[in-house]
Amino acid sequence: MITDPVALVDLQHHPYWLGASSAFHRSVIEDFAPLDPELCAYGLDLLTGFRAVLLGSQHYLARPLVGWRQHATNSNRVIGNHNQAPEAQEHLAAIGLMTRAQRLRDVSWLATHGKLAPDRAGAIEARWSADYRTQADAWIRLRNRLTGTHAAPAPKASGGSQGEAHVPAVPPILTLQRGVECPTAQMAQALSRWGGMHGGDSTMIWTNRQVAIALRIPEPEAQALVVTLAGLPYFDRQSVFLSLDFAPPVEVTVIAGEPRRVTVPITTRRDPARGLMTLMIRVPDAAMPVTFDPASADRRILGVALFAMQVV
Repeated sequence: MITDPVALVDLQHHPYWLGASSAFHRSVIEDFAPLDPELCAYGLDLLTGFRAVLLGSQHYLARPLVGWRQHATNSNRVIGNHNQAPEAQEHLAAIGLMTRAQRLRDVSWLATHGKLAPDRAGAIEARWSADYRTQADAWIRLRNRLTGTHAAPAPKASGGSQGEAHVPAVPPILTLQRGVECPTAQMAQALSRWGGMHGGDSTMIWTNRQVAIALRIPEPEAQALVVTLAGLPYFDRQSVFLSLDFAPPVEVTVIAGEPRRVTVPITTRRDPARGLMTLMIRVPDAAMPVTFDPASADRRILGVALFAMQVV
């Protein structure tokens, strides 16, 4: 029986772990929050074992019940038998990253609902967070190797066919220093590479209806991110929702064409070691200019105009 979630990370690639017969109680599904459908198809088997050990409801036999099948077209050998193509390696690494993130959410869920002692939850989260960061670094290296260079506009076509799917490059990640305001002129080129951002002029950049941007805020003493933005000129008032690292959003009202400084507090850090944070901006009243001005040639969906960001 495996009972120590802290030591479990070091056993997750052991052949007896991968090939052993296991039995799960239905609590591995019922005792947790609903699972992202993307993880159900590829990562459920990577989550259930960890969940069961957290709950104490899983037993593993010391040996597989069925030996390895060595037939050329029907092999159950798991270790060392994965596709070595760059696309397959990146795909497997991405699944591993998603499952490790979900494992951390599972620990937090149990601790929040009083099903896991705080001291035990802290020890488990520390070890599983280190495993998550290691997997994140591995996935980033594989993805950059697949796309050629960091933030390359097109994937590297080393021996690939024209029919292969395009793998988007990882957009640039802005590093914001505390106390230094970063205007649009300095960050527009990087931000416009993120989905949901539109290239603008030298003073502002437009968001879409919703956007998520990765930022690096290395100072652990940082308290908030101040965002300067303005609404569309076609609305007297617009509601905007901003959040950092998936914290409860801050709702503000912006007036047409008038820049406003909005303070988004840093209430939690999901990756304190590297300072990575996710800024989310949602504008329910985003619209196309052509809707209000038929003569306009601008067919983009515009949310709010972003002028500057500053960490305080």
